[in-house]
Amino acid sequence: MAGLRTKIAYSYLFFTAVIMATVMVTSGIRSSVALERHTQAMEAHFTANNHLEEDLRSSFSQAIQEVIGYSMVISTTAAFILTFLLSRRVVNPILELSKASLNIAGGHLEERVEENGNDELAQLARSFNKMAYELESTEQRRMQLIGDVAHELRTPLTGIISSLEGMDDGVLEKSSENLNDVLSEAGRLKRLVRDLEVLSRLSADSISIKTDDFDLLDFLEAMIRRVEPQFDGKGIKLSLTSESQDNSIRTDPERLSQILYNLLNNALRYTPGNGSVDVRLRKMSGVYSIVISDTGLGIGKDDLNRIFERFYRVDPSRTRETGGSGIGLAVSMKLAHHLKGKLTATSDGLNQGSTFTLQIPTSET
Repeated sequence: MAGLRTKIAYSYLFFTAVIMATVMVTSGIRSSVALERHTQAMEAHFTANNHLEEDLRSSFSQAIQEVIGYSMVISTTAAFILTFLLSRRVVNPILELSKASLNIAGGHLEERVEENGNDELAQLARSFNKMAYELESTEQRRMQLIGDVAHELRTPLTGIISSLEGMDDGVLEKSSENLNDVLSEAGRLKRLVRDLEVLSRLSADSISIKTDDFDLLDFLEAMIRRVEPQFDGKGIKLSLTSESQDNSIRTDPERLSQILYNLLNNALRYTPGNGSVDVRLRKMSGVYSIVISDTGLGIGKDDLNRIFERFYRVDPSRTRETGGSGIGLAVSMKLAHHLKGKLTATSDGLNQGSTFTLQIPTSET
């Protein structure tokens, strides 16, 4: 397919050819009439005037001027019509793009333009439609995010308010157990706000990274010791193995801790009692792989493609019961990107367990 520049070049050649053809045809038709009339006038004038050479020159000049005049009028009219028709093919798509962009600016994100051909204007139309689709998708995600945040905030707030009202009315006893329930819901609310704050800063690329040198295996062992009581309380076996000898790394320990805590917490929530969670450390070609495998709920094929989306849950009701916000994995994915690493998830299906792999370079590059 010819490009827009080629089409414009051909249109100019065609335009020139039409003008030349118009001049030639008009001259051929009009010249015989004009010359005949001026010849007759010259013969009549010759009988009364002896200046033959001057009369010939004057008559011929008048005939040529008449032919050129008619040719210019007709060729200019033809050129105007042709220019109008050709310009419509170029200007109309641009006007449609301009109108569509104004509609999108006015909030009509469903606006699209026609994609005709394969030239530069068609490519521009496709790019415009892709941009409009992305804007519409972003707006839909934004509205969904607002709804999800409202729901997540409402759930713990409802529990807190109900408990406090029950204590105030005397329906619930002001016992330490009931107060702990209120504190638990308040803690859930606090975690949600914290996760939202981190996610917002990550999305805006305003989070700071402070690198340090440390031993990654020692770091993992310390983290395992901190979270092991929670796993023991649920009857889940938590283990750590390393296939690397030299485990020095330069990265941000605080951000790495956030990622690993989210992954371990996710494994804790989705692994039933008497299950197991294995953490393995590997090193290859300047990259560490921290693999966290569990024998828990597992992830379906469709869920694997969305597991790192904000507020997405494999099992919504179960996650709410255990206090998950649904954005821990989204935070972990973005933090891994900021540490120049990569986070992936695999699973053989529901009730087959799942494996999360964090790949992170040994040093900042």
